[in-house]
Amino acid sequence: LQLRDLFFELLLLPSNGDLSGIEIIDLRCLRPMDEVTVIRSVQKTKRAVVLDEGWPHMGLGAEILSILMENCFSELERPARRLCRADVPMPYNSSLENQVLPSVETIIELLEELVN
Repeated sequence: LQLRDLFFELLLLPSNGDLSGIEIIDLRCLRPMDEVTVIRSVQKTKRAVVLDEGWPHMGLGAEILSILMENCFSELERPARRLCRADVPMPYNSSLENQVLPSVETIIELLEELVN
């Protein structure tokens, strides 16, 4: 999934929910991670969704959620959510790969659920 594809879909979205207040942070560098930006965003929006193309267990998404729980748990209005690939071995066939990875539609559904 390309981040630009998600931006494009969000711009064209005839959504029932108001997604105008979301903030998207693209962590381009993971070591050192810009924890301050992530924490400030959660403090501002009071919500968090971590999108990770890795597996759900022991991945980057779990680490980011751990940082959020340690630093701004009491400021969340809803539970922080994580959206990862399916917990199955990664297929090499591109059509099967698309079924394992989070889709733009799945991401938008989760965002709408969190905002409404």
